[in-house]
Amino acid sequence: MDDGMAGRLRVWIDLDNSPHVPLFLPIADELRSRGHEVTITARDCFQTCDLLDESGVEYAKIGHHYGKSLPRKAAGLVIRGLQLVGYGRAGRFDVAVSHGSRSLILAGFLLRVPTVNMFDYEHSKFGMLTNAPAKQMMPSAISNEELPRQIDVRRVVKYQGVKEQVFLSRFRPDPTFLQRELGVELNRVVVTMRPPAEEAHYHNPASVELMRHTVTRLLSRPDVVLVVLPRTDSQRNMLAALANGTPGRLVLPEKTLDGLNLVWNSDVVISGGGTMNREAVVLGVPAYSIFRGAAGAVDRSLVRSGRLKMVESAADIDRIPIEKRRRPQVDEYRTADGSTLVGFIADQIVSTAQPDRAGPN
Repeated sequence: MDDGMAGRLRVWIDLDNSPHVPLFLPIADELRSRGHEVTITARDCFQTCDLLDESGVEYAKIGHHYGKSLPRKAAGLVIRGLQLVGYGRAGRFDVAVSHGSRSLILAGFLLRVPTVNMFDYEHSKFGMLTNAPAKQMMPSAISNEELPRQIDVRRVVKYQGVKEQVFLSRFRPDPTFLQRELGVELNRVVVTMRPPAEEAHYHNPASVELMRHTVTRLLSRPDVVLVVLPRTDSQRNMLAALANGTPGRLVLPEKTLDGLNLVWNSDVVISGGGTMNREAVVLGVPAYSIFRGAAGAVDRSLVRSGRLKMVESAADIDRIPIEKRRRPQVDEYRTADGSTLVGFIADQIVSTAQPDRAGPN
């Protein structure tokens, strides 16, 4: 969609978690290609800023993670929200967008800047900010009946598929990735794992126990290399302790990696979070979830289609087939899918700032 006649917009994108980097960079490029000005802010946590540094994108680093207890989370939301208010006041933005950044929603409300809030987990909690966004974007797998009762469904816009399809609009598979980046021989079975988000409000400690069992089981296999992307230093230390006495079987990367190429080159993906499993699904890699919180509508839809399997017990882990798979090239259809979704999201951002240009919902 060409917005040239609509006037130049000042668009503010806020990234507060690492999956938001591959999600919003293609969207930022699309908006710039239409003649709009895009400014990016980012919270310094969970490798978000590392990924932005690797991409070479200009951004402003604002705030950090303030802790996982509820009082610290609440304080962090307000502190970062006020920091964003100061930044946003100088920017004089026409519209702001994020994937669940509560601090941006707060800042937009205080600055009277219309916000677009994307989310793909209906159990996310936004409290008093629930209806502050002008528009709520989510996958069509989430029915209105599954949304929190206080959400104004008139502000809801749905898209087909999953947000991880956007990542594919830039993805190019690299069959040399594992050997070049991690020194992993191509004859090894590669399992990639992302631990659960222990700081999240929806965390269930049972996920950690499943992770421990999974790691212990996989480290007993001499033909397996387990690549784990820990979220915190405490997770990294725990994993290193579990791997004691099994040299060469556990890889804990020290630098930020191309996550899509890591997933594409893996034989199996096991994750305690949603994004990596959905990346595996859209890339055709066997995906298993050890997430033990309330299952979201998107994941339930993927389970029904057979593309994602939920792990509920140690016995389920023991039944996972750990074996080499053939790595196909990413087909053009998937890449086109990602580009289509990028355009749809950009349309919705523009129409939020300029309602008279609203496209189809």
